Amino acid sequence: KVSFSFFDTQTGGYKTITKGPLPIKVNPLPKGEELRILELPSTGTSEPAKRKEILGRDILYIKDAPGRLREKGAFLCKDKIFIALQLMPLLAVILTLVFHSRRQRLMTDLGYARRLQAPRKAKKNLAMAQRLLKSKEANKFYDAVFKTMQEYLGDKFHLPTAGLTSDVVEELRRKEIDEELLKRIRQCFDDCDSARYAPSSITKEQMAKTFDLLAGIIAELGRMRI
Repeated sequence: KVSFSFFDTQTGGYKTITKGPLPIKVNPLPKGEELRILELPSTGTSEPAKRKEILGRDILYIKDAPGRLREKGAFLCKDKIFIALQLMPLLAVILTLVFHSRRQRLMTDLGYARRLQAPRKAKKNLAMAQRLLKSKEANKFYDAVFKTMQEYLGDKFHLPTAGLTSDVVEELRRKEIDEELLKRIRQCFDDCDSARYAPSSITKEQMAKTFDLLAGIIAELGRMRI
């Protein structure tokens, strides 16, 4: 039987027509046209002969090597990584300007430069005072505490370092610093002055208390916006 399916435009549906069975009469091949085995002509090389493929215009042939596939509409200008890379030169220019501006300010604004280096110097001086605290050398310890207070207050508030004593409290009072903190600053200076006149009477507990007082003052002043 032979079946044929088609779409009937009048009824709006598919139909299948079946005919048969149909008789088929097979005639023998004419003489000389019987089945024969043919050999391909020699190409003169060890490579097998390739069959030439003839492609029809109405058939899309199968691509066995389609190449690199990509999503339709995936343009380079829409790629997030590509867009981010375009921002790199702008970011480099901005960072360069910021670095140059900061460097210029450090060279021209002495007060800004001193405030910037104050925490680093204070950390270094505190480490030295702590080593002297462990060695129980009272004179050297209180000298280090006094020097740390002078340098930190001088750098933090842009004041002459060499002449700073407990009298600096009056100068700092005009900067609206908490009165309790001012009392602790004066106390730290007074402890250093007392140790110079009677170093033998200084105990390890007094030295530790002075060190904690110094560290607390620097930490609290460091959190202030000047």
